[in-house]
Amino acid sequence: MNYGGVDTHRRNLSAGIVDDVGRAVGTVDVPNTRPGIAKLVEWFAQHDVERIGVEGSGSTGRLLACTLIAAGFDTSEVPATRTFRERGREPGKGKTDLVDAVIVARVCAADENLPSVKVDQQAYDLRLLIERRDELVQERTAQINRVHSALVILMPGSKQPMRTIPQVRAIARKLCRDRSIQAEITRQRLKQIVAIWNEADELQRQIDLLLEQRSCERTRAIHGVGTIVCAELVAQIADIRRYRSRHAFARANGTAPIPASSGQTVRVRLNRGGNRQINKLLHRIAVVQLRRHEPARQYYARKKAEGKSNTEALRCLKRRISDTVYRAMQADAAAGSPSA
Repeated sequence: MNYGGVDTHRRNLSAGIVDDVGRAVGTVDVPNTRPGIAKLVEWFAQHDVERIGVEGSGSTGRLLACTLIAAGFDTSEVPATRTFRERGREPGKGKTDLVDAVIVARVCAADENLPSVKVDQQAYDLRLLIERRDELVQERTAQINRVHSALVILMPGSKQPMRTIPQVRAIARKLCRDRSIQAEITRQRLKQIVAIWNEADELQRQIDLLLEQRSCERTRAIHGVGTIVCAELVAQIADIRRYRSRHAFARANGTAPIPASSGQTVRVRLNRGGNRQINKLLHRIAVVQLRRHEPARQYYARKKAEGKSNTEALRCLKRRISDTVYRAMQADAAAGSPSA
């Protein structure tokens, strides 16, 4: 049985094939276009490849991953951190895209627990909507800060909150008689803030609509998981059934510690790999639970009593939340997720 690996880039796709013991069979470099992808699929079929690892299947390799799945290949996602780690075990070989492609293929051959790539258009749409909404929120915050700086001169001594659209419009009305250049620029910025706010609200409605079309009741019931966090989890995970167990999910999101024992010393070290976006979401949930959720506070206190530091106790809580999210999303999937 042969295994394939693809290192994806915006302009090109570097692919490699290894046999079942990791020996390189061949490499090829094709353009990241539809004709190039078709050529690569044909090349894999000619070499009897059954399982293929793709680095970057959610970005530059998305079209390739979708094409491979449609062609019947068992396609898995290989994190870039795994490629980097494996490359470090063979110093002196240097780094090229084709070398990385062979390494990706070896990772795919060695690890059966790699999450399979799931083509979920709804999750992909959610990711796009969330990214655009985040851009708008950041731009709105930047514009509000600029307006506050201008109001120190235009309206000294007054406190002008801008937490709602009516408050923004009220400031614009107060500046309507001021004909200075600074006032004119500030009024333009206020109009931009309102427009950005309306667009962000419209994106929020689209996100809510997509979530309503999925079965997410158990996931949203987790303390600390609001609409946006739930949408981001769905966007990043797509189908939780890609992961064989809660332990595999924890390894994939970086909350499972890495064993680092030696002799009589039994210890673990921090896992800096995995999907850092999911890890960040789990951290946000943990912080919210520590503020308001009594079971989480009690669990955190128990870990502190065992001698763990604040950071170590928080990591334990994140792993516990990872298991909770895994079970909740599994239950939601069983209840009728459209990503089946």
